[in-house]
This record gives sequence, structure tokens and C-alpha cells, in this order.
Amino acid sequence: FYYPYRPAYLRDIVFHFDRAFAEEVYQTDQALLAISRDQHRQYVTAHYTELNVLYSELHDRILKNKDLLIDRIGSVGYREAERNAYCRKLYIQFKNGNPAESVVGRTNLRDHAMGEMARFLKDRCYPDRKMILWAHNFHTYKRAGEIRKSTYEPFNSPVLMGNILDYYYGAQFYAIGMLAYRGRIYYGEVIYNHITGSNFVESILNTAGHPYLFIDMAGQVESNGNNWMFSEMRQKYLHSIDGAYDIIYRPRQQLDAYIFIRNVSRPNYLD
Repeated sequence: FYYPYRPAYLRDIVFHFDRAFAEEVYQTDQALLAISRDQHRQYVTAHYTELNVLYSELHDRILKNKDLLIDRIGSVGYREAERNAYCRKLYIQFKNGNPAESVVGRTNLRDHAMGEMARFLKDRCYPDRKMILWAHNFHTYKRAGEIRKSTYEPFNSPVLMGNILDYYYGAQFYAIGMLAYRGRIYYGEVIYNHITGSNFVESILNTAGHPYLFIDMAGQVESNGNNWMFSEMRQKYLHSIDGAYDIIYRPRQQLDAYIFIRNVSRPNYLD
């Protein structure tokens, strides 16, 4: 929900079943909205107990008053209200803590929130619809704890969104990785050079000789022609902060398919 109007929006929702709590929600959310974005983590950490209690109660009470709210604002309005309340609860949990603490711990919480929000949208809002989630490859890996850096250093077994969705949805969750062979992308000046070597996924896909390629691995059975899918392979991993480095994993274990683009370039964004 467009954030400048969120406090008033939440107040109007809660007003249907508790006027006093509606005002409390409004004042709390308005105070949080007034804090500059770069100070949010410090503010949330300092007031975490009361914020977590309030936003958890907000979500719980919207759930308990489902029938009333559907009668007042309709089923679509109710789903939007519950989603907003749930987002606020997860946001408070994500922002709590010292940013200097373990990156793994914060990645776990971030991906936990992403996975739970995806489950919320799928199970509560659109149970009969297919969903497409657009994310960095790393968030979609199904067995992230088994991925290693090129230095053979593990990622400390983080639980990522892909792990969560694979656990709950199994074969219904179809994970597609997107790779390139050469070019420049949006992350600063990170460049794909000509990736060579039979142990790189990008190099294997490039040997097909096509500028664009989609390859399905979900139904594959290991054979002489596709054993790279089941073997430890390297992939160029691009990070917005850390730059580029290699990671090692078994492709079929982590993903169901690849979209491969031989030459990539940075987009020209519209004003």
C-alpha cells in the first residue's frame, strides 16, 4: 500500500472492530513513517518489543475479524488488509537487530520473510492462480546449504526463499535460473567476460550455439549427454556489493531450468 497513506488506511480498517486500537495503530505507524529510512533499523531495534507486539496483534485481530471485514469492505479489501498487516509484522522482525551482525542471520530472516509472503499470496490470496516470482537467482536455489563459494567456503547453510517454497510446494515450485555468457549488467561495472572451461554452467550452455536458450532440467534422468546437470559445476555469481565470484553447486539439485542469454547489456531506463 502506498506508504504515505498507510497509517490512515490501517486505522480505517481497524476502526471497523476497535476504535481505540485503531487510533493506537495509527499513532504508532505514523511515528514509524516519520523516521528517515536510514534510521529505521536503529528505531525499530530500540522499540522492538512494543512494535512487534502491536503489529502482531494487528495481524491477529484482522484474522479474527475476517467475517466482519469481508462484510464491510469485501473479500478483496480483506485480503489487502491482511497482506498489509502481515507485511508490517515481517518488516519489524526484519529491521530488528544490528546490521553489523552475521550476514547469514539477516539473509535467513530476509528470505524467511520473502518465503512467507509468497506463501501468503499463494495460499490466502490466489489459491487457484499460478504465480511468477522474479528474484535474484540466489533466492530461488532449493538446496542453498549445499552451495559453496569458489574457495570451497560454504554459505553457512542459509535457509533461502527457494528452500521454503520447495519444502511446502514440492514439484509445484518450478525454479528458473537466468545466466549470461558475456556483457555488462546493472550492478555497477560488473562485467561477464568470455567464460571458458567445461566446469562452468555458462560455458556448457554457450556450446549450444544459440543467442537465447531455455533448458528444462526437471524431467531429466542422468546420462552421458547431461551428466553436467548432476555434477558439481561452477557459475559466475554477481552481487551488488561483493562483485563477481564463482560458486559451486549441482544444477539439477538447485534449479529446474535455465534461461540463457549469450550477450547482455545494461538497460537504458526511462526518465
